[in-house]
Amino acid sequence: MVGGARRQRRDDGRELRAEQGALPLPRAGRLQAPPHRDAHGRRGGRRRPAGHGGRRDRGRRCRQAGLHRRAGVPLLRLTGATCRCHLGLRRIRAFLRHRGAVCRLLGWTTRTSTTLSDLLGEDDLADFTALSVKHGDGWGVARSTLRRVVVRKRADAARTSDEFARWARRRRTDSGIAHLRWATLGLGIGPDNTHPFTDGRVAFAHNGSIRPPAALDELLTQRSQRQRRGTTDSERYFLAVAQRLRDGAGPAEALRTTADEIAATTPFTSLNCLLLTPDELYAFCRFDPDGPLEDDDPEYYTLRYRVSDDAVVVSSSGWGRDWQELGNGDLLVVRRRTLETTVAAAAELGMTA
Repeated sequence: MVGGARRQRRDDGRELRAEQGALPLPRAGRLQAPPHRDAHGRRGGRRRPAGHGGRRDRGRRCRQAGLHRRAGVPLLRLTGATCRCHLGLRRIRAFLRHRGAVCRLLGWTTRTSTTLSDLLGEDDLADFTALSVKHGDGWGVARSTLRRVVVRKRADAARTSDEFARWARRRRTDSGIAHLRWATLGLGIGPDNTHPFTDGRVAFAHNGSIRPPAALDELLTQRSQRQRRGTTDSERYFLAVAQRLRDGAGPAEALRTTADEIAATTPFTSLNCLLLTPDELYAFCRFDPDGPLEDDDPEYYTLRYRVSDDAVVVSSSGWGRDWQELGNGDLLVVRRRTLETTVAAAAELGMTA
């Protein structure tokens, strides 16, 4: 039933609402044709004659709707407040494949507090937000404060969420993570199943699936099981990491031992995750190279990061050539106050194959 509801919602997505700031801007200098009005000033009053259509007419109507192309990529954002563009699912998927940015996980640490919009720039933020056409089953963000982390999340699509847009443009932080959810395994959609998960001390977001989710209960103490609110494998993964942190393990050790235990007992596609603490950002890459892909992109489980003088950004996929790739089993650690960045390989972490 959940799957049917999800399919229905995606089918309804053929009428895509492009919100202000949600999707990429047209190129500078491109003018938008005004929407057609009839003699009474009503929009769309003229009925299209029978037989009138084809690619040229479709292009004209798209221009009237504010839809532009850049290097062959359909760009969906208007400079006006709202438009409605009729885009089939095939075209949306082609857009995502062309961009190559299947970015569901995003983490950053900066030298000074900044907004997500200022950090990425409007174009890259728009590209990230546009991915919620597919990964639209929830969004969540977390930021570090002096001694704890603060999480905000909602079970709707980031591209249509005014709250996400406000957070991305107004909330300043020097360390944070963001997640766009695509519900898999038939798991329900709701706040309790939306990432990031938190206990107030750390925040955690996961990309991948562990089957069946209930198999992870064997790794959890009764206390951890009582803390579970949702039904996902990802929350159970987080609770297993959190209980090791409670027992005195450091974040790197907690991630390593939890991943090893899962790999030894339960089939998984990917254990890729971001872990945010008040002092550090951790990005862990581990996936089953022989396992099934949840997407037809061969780099679906690739994690990349970019280092500059003022910021370190890590994501499920980079937007440019200056991004470095994390190997399978690698752990990236970024110190919040110094931006010191280290990458430990699986062998250095003592991980088992």
